[in-house]
Amino acid sequence: MKDSSMKRTDSSMKRNDSNPSSEKKDSSMKRKDSSTKMNDSNPSPEKKDSRYLNAMECLSKMKKAKVLCLGSWAGSAKSHIEVESTEFFKGLTSMKELMFLSLQGISRISKLPSSIGTLSNLLILDLKECHNLEDLSEEIAKLKNLRYLDVSDCHLLAGMPKGLSALLELQVLKGFLISNPENKRSGTLDELKGLKKLRKLAIIATSKQFPTRDDLQALHEIGQNGQLRKLTIAWDWGVPKTEDQNGQAAKSTGSGSQTMEKGVADMTEKLLETLVKLDLQCFPKTTSTWLTPENLPNIKKLYIRGGNLETLNPDKNKWPKVDSLRLKFLRELKMTWIELVNSFPNLEYLEKVKCPRISLCPCDENGVWMKPADNDHIV
Repeated sequence: MKDSSMKRTDSSMKRNDSNPSSEKKDSSMKRKDSSTKMNDSNPSPEKKDSRYLNAMECLSKMKKAKVLCLGSWAGSAKSHIEVESTEFFKGLTSMKELMFLSLQGISRISKLPSSIGTLSNLLILDLKECHNLEDLSEEIAKLKNLRYLDVSDCHLLAGMPKGLSALLELQVLKGFLISNPENKRSGTLDELKGLKKLRKLAIIATSKQFPTRDDLQALHEIGQNGQLRKLTIAWDWGVPKTEDQNGQAAKSTGSGSQTMEKGVADMTEKLLETLVKLDLQCFPKTTSTWLTPENLPNIKKLYIRGGNLETLNPDKNKWPKVDSLRLKFLRELKMTWIELVNSFPNLEYLEKVKCPRISLCPCDENGVWMKPADNDHIV
């Protein structure tokens, strides 16, 4: 009996071994492997054309889509994407309900199509790090519901389009380019004066004359007429933004830096009194007539990174509301801890990185000092 049962078991095991399902699984795995290899191989020009055609057709069918991210996500492993054709843009014309469009990090897009103006429901347009972008279509002015526009790190951009004054819902604008003032085709800060909901503005200044009296007056009106609270200005006209390989601070060159604030010295009004946060990068001058507590009475967070600034308090006046101060790569800025405390009496957080002439600060190994919670006064 035992022998016969064992034989039956052996025969059943043999039948299982001969089951063709396992062979099917193996063959399917082989087919999967072969298809992966085919996808990894370089497609022919015909296949490339059909691929972009398929992309355009696919987008044209997504008529109800609200979110479209064709670029990279922040923090993703692959931060830059190259395209060989912009034919896929044609598919966007059917996406009338689109509210979020990201092309972040996509290279070889030199110009936005005029059809961008048909996306009337668009709230967010992210064009950050589109390194080949040279021209923004003036059709952007038709995006009446747009609240967020990011064109930062688009280094080939020649200027801002005119007509941005029509974007009355805009709240955040990053990468606003201040280019050559002789370029009459480019928009200026005057375009933003009527944007009463604008609360955050980041400027890239390639003009050596920035900021002029007119620029500061425009910023003043933007704040007074609306909600501007956070301002970032980065000067970029062919000099390093922070420091070179030897740790040297960025130095401005040329006579333009000497005339940058022409017409500003006699200003006494509180030009930027609505701001609560100011971030300056690669500040080109050693001193400034507008970077003072009088012009910035409500600043709480002051960040300065790189440049030639030598003093934060030329007139020995106090910054009454600054509680967070970040100073990085400022090799010319000279202050002692006592002078710093006297200038910033309400300071709660200090970050000091590669500022060798700011001395005797009780910062930790990371250059950070925080006011002890149980103390009422800075010691």
